[in-house]
Amino acid sequence: VATESIRWNAFSMVGVGPEINVPYEVDEYGKVASYRARQIVIDNSVVTEMVAFNGDLSKIGFLKDDNTAIVHRLRPNGSTLIIGSGGGRDILVALANGQQDIQAVEVNPLVVRLADEDFREFTGQVYSRQGVQKVVGDARSYIANSSESFDVILATLIDTWAASAAG
Repeated sequence: VATESIRWNAFSMVGVGPEINVPYEVDEYGKVASYRARQIVIDNSVVTEMVAFNGDLSKIGFLKDDNTAIVHRLRPNGSTLIIGSGGGRDILVALANGQQDIQAVEVNPLVVRLADEDFREFTGQVYSRQGVQKVVGDARSYIANSSESFDVILATLIDTWAASAAG
């Protein structure tokens, strides 16, 4: 549920939920490790996550074991295209796994604004990190008009309705 920074643009309503702790591991003693996150909610139906990040990659080492991290281990030090980069979690997974050439494509400019500007102290300006190229636009058009090739192309749980609504 979005509770803060509710904004509108021509094709969506975007808001930010409260800070939450997201569990990612339970040790043999039952102790739960978690990370801090905030959800960006689009049209009260689509959710993307902002992960608390202070710029220190060693503090997000848990993302090395994320389900999406395997592609970065298969193609280390490769050029990476993230389709639907949302709140920046996939960007952090790529950075945590050593990728240094990342193009992050997000169709909704409000999502990028929230993750990289409005909540910059929370996210560490994930879209503005060294090695990350921010692209605001439709990924299909971007890929069709690009002459670049990529070692890793990642599209994690993207909402295809968002691109349709954007035209």
